[in-house]
Amino acid sequence: MFRFLFISIAAPLLIAAPALADHYRVYLIGGQSNANGRGDASQLTEPLASPQKNVRFYWHRTQATDNVGHLVEDQWIDLAPGSGHGKTKPVYPREFGLEVSLGSELAKAYPDEKVAIIKYSHGGSNLHTQWAEDGQKYETFVSTARAALAALAKSGHTFELQGMIWQQGEADAGSPRHANHYQANLSSLISRVRKDLGDGKPLPFSIGGLSDSQNSSIKTRGTSWYVVRHAQESLARNVDSVGFVNTDGYSTRVGEAIHFNHEAQIALGKAHAAEMIRIAGSAAPMLAKNPNIIYIMADDQGFGDVSALNPQSKIPTPNIDRIAREGMIFSDGHTSSSVCTPTRYSVLTGRYHWRTHLQKGVLGGFSQPLISPGRLTVASLLKQHGYSTACIGKWHLGWDWPLKEGGAANDKGDFAGGFKDGWKVDYTGEIKNGPCDLGFDCFFGISASLDMPPYVFVRDRTPTEPATIEKAFNRKGPAAASFEAVDVLPAITKEAIRFINDHSQSENPFFLYFPLNAPHTPIVPGGPWKGQSGINKYADFTMQVDWTVGQILKAVDDNRIADNTLVIFTTDNGCSPAANIRELEAAGHDQNYIYRGHKADIFEGGHRVPFIVRWPGKVKAGSRTSQLVGQIDLLATAAEIVGGKVGQDAGEDSVSFLPVLLGQASQPIRTSIVSQSIGGQFAIRDGDWKLCLCPGSGGWSEPRPGRSDLSQLPPVQLYNLADDPGETNNLQAEHLDRVEKMKNMLAQIINNGRSTPGPRLQNDTEIVMIKPVAKTQPKKQLKK
Repeated sequence: MFRFLFISIAAPLLIAAPALADHYRVYLIGGQSNANGRGDASQLTEPLASPQKNVRFYWHRTQATDNVGHLVEDQWIDLAPGSGHGKTKPVYPREFGLEVSLGSELAKAYPDEKVAIIKYSHGGSNLHTQWAEDGQKYETFVSTARAALAALAKSGHTFELQGMIWQQGEADAGSPRHANHYQANLSSLISRVRKDLGDGKPLPFSIGGLSDSQNSSIKTRGTSWYVVRHAQESLARNVDSVGFVNTDGYSTRVGEAIHFNHEAQIALGKAHAAEMIRIAGSAAPMLAKNPNIIYIMADDQGFGDVSALNPQSKIPTPNIDRIAREGMIFSDGHTSSSVCTPTRYSVLTGRYHWRTHLQKGVLGGFSQPLISPGRLTVASLLKQHGYSTACIGKWHLGWDWPLKEGGAANDKGDFAGGFKDGWKVDYTGEIKNGPCDLGFDCFFGISASLDMPPYVFVRDRTPTEPATIEKAFNRKGPAAASFEAVDVLPAITKEAIRFINDHSQSENPFFLYFPLNAPHTPIVPGGPWKGQSGINKYADFTMQVDWTVGQILKAVDDNRIADNTLVIFTTDNGCSPAANIRELEAAGHDQNYIYRGHKADIFEGGHRVPFIVRWPGKVKAGSRTSQLVGQIDLLATAAEIVGGKVGQDAGEDSVSFLPVLLGQASQPIRTSIVSQSIGGQFAIRDGDWKLCLCPGSGGWSEPRPGRSDLSQLPPVQLYNLADDPGETNNLQAEHLDRVEKMKNMLAQIINNGRSTPGPRLQNDTEIVMIKPVAKTQPKKQLKK
């Protein structure tokens, strides 16, 4: 934004009046009462007088008791000696303790440039509402900064925004509700300031945290103080170009435990200046060089359902094949689970899903969020680096549906018989803790699988049409009158194309997470694809998925962004038996190629999936790798691409595969990965060896727990996939030492709370490594 302001206003003035022009390093200050400078700053004149000739200040005066917050007059204040504010010494208004110290230190650090400080703060405000995207304080802060920058440019000076100080916390720490959302809210604030004022660059942030001296006042209100303090430190560790000023031990005003006195204000300014200088020394490169990223994930499509991977495939997939022809095939790519919700959690967080409370199965359409507020996601990471981010398609990670009488819906993952409270949901209300609270700028799609109510499209936080009638796409539930299952894939395809078109010419890159609803049940191919395969509806629907991929590639080509766009195609698990596997096999088509099993299983067919990447100029066309890779590795890969950092308490199980893409991997990027079946049974890889900690499939194929007699089978299964990719020869009896070694490997991964290097972390719940075998029940027909 201000790049254009500089060109249109400052540059002509530089030509007309070059003697007036100076270059200013501009810093912003925002927050609440600790950003106000509650100490008497007039006592600071002597030690800070000399450098002030290089510094200008801009702030909003007010008649409020805390001296900031309500605009009376926009003004630049020159506090240099002889300026009229003091004959030999500047006179500092009461609210300028932090600013004067900050400006003084920065002026010393950059003696050949001018420094401008722009401040807007307001005591008692909070991030949760007042500094939110549409909050009054945030809007005033942005308008203040814009007005000051416009005034600077109008006076003939050039400038560059260098960073922001955020000194705030106690208002949120005083409320458990606010504290629980503090990290997500502050992360959002950082992203918005970078977008609204920083032209999308990784604008440095220095967070002034709560101090231990404040503890005595805050801790009596509960644990909220600790939550806010941890969030501040966590953001500084996890977010690129963000620092944290530890204010422990700083003096406070007499009789108070919150507001800093004038000595502490000096220390605060110096500390924030030091952080700004440190961050500037390791600033990230311009974001425009980073690639767009499109991540397409089909739903219930098998490894063998892509003809580039299965030479005998009877389902043509020319567009997916194009990605393979122009990019790289990962022949050993895996999901973290053989069903959808767990896979999606791992994709977005870089953390194994089984570290959460979800130990088996999937969520329903009315389930509460699985991703915790404030947890780093691929979207929030990329947003911090200036990306525009969108999730379009099937979410299926839970969110908070608002109830008409207050509170949020919760089906507790039980969707089999319908959720009776679905009619108590306010379908005109705002959804909380969904995609738009986890790093995505926008969302369009459905809450869960297409066979799970409610049957409504949601845009951002609200259904596009309220549910007023009941429909059943396998399961009955509330639905919008116009909602039809057959329309979903075309609708999300159209939205994805619109997003690409709208963002292709932007200076900032974009991230499109595009989880499809197909070819999952209900299997509803659209008119042009009905009967096209000559096999069955599943094959038709898979061809429609390929058409969708083709439309995305066409949009990339039409916008001429292919060379700087990384496209990944994958699926969330193997093919479902609902595809009528016998019918496919009768036509000579093997949905999971040479691999055993299918969706829900611990066998390879459940979690070995298509994983194909195209990035022209970076990834060698027509290449193939046998490197072991997981969808869980997207977060670490994205971080390495943009030069970002993932803190030690995020992306715990994610490993970057960028060296493989670039042809620079001289050794395996990973030798081990963990997968789970629908029942929560574990499998772990160690090179070519695979250990399954259960008898049978752990899922829906034979031997099926609960239906087949597993009592005579060995309790574990060990396969050498190099010799036996079809998992036909259980070697556990011949390699007892290897079985124990791999059990210990898995136990360590579980107990450490991470599988990557770093400090030990806590899982969200106790993990049972070896699940009990389900008792045999009367055989029932599997629901298609």
